[in-house]
Amino acid sequence: MAGPGTALVNLLFTIASWLFAVLLAVGVIFLILAGFQFIFARGDESKLATARSMLLWSLIGIAVGALAWFFKDTVLSLLAGLAGPH
Repeated sequence: MAGPGTALVNLLFTIASWLFAVLLAVGVIFLILAGFQFIFARGDESKLATARSMLLWSLIGIAVGALAWFFKDTVLSLLAGLAGPH
């Protein structure tokens, strides 16, 4: 039998899943844009610096999103373990 908080946990899980998918999609888009900036920089140091910065921050964003997903899974596993039969 499901507890009273099950619907809320399922809603939060669904929201987190969608947010992660959006974050991953935005990260990939920025990776592609950084690649185009590298191509079109044509040796211009300021444009190359901008492309490097965009690449770095998009990778950091993807890493933060992956860590958040791991943290969410860990917390849900701990909560499920605490709520389980003793």
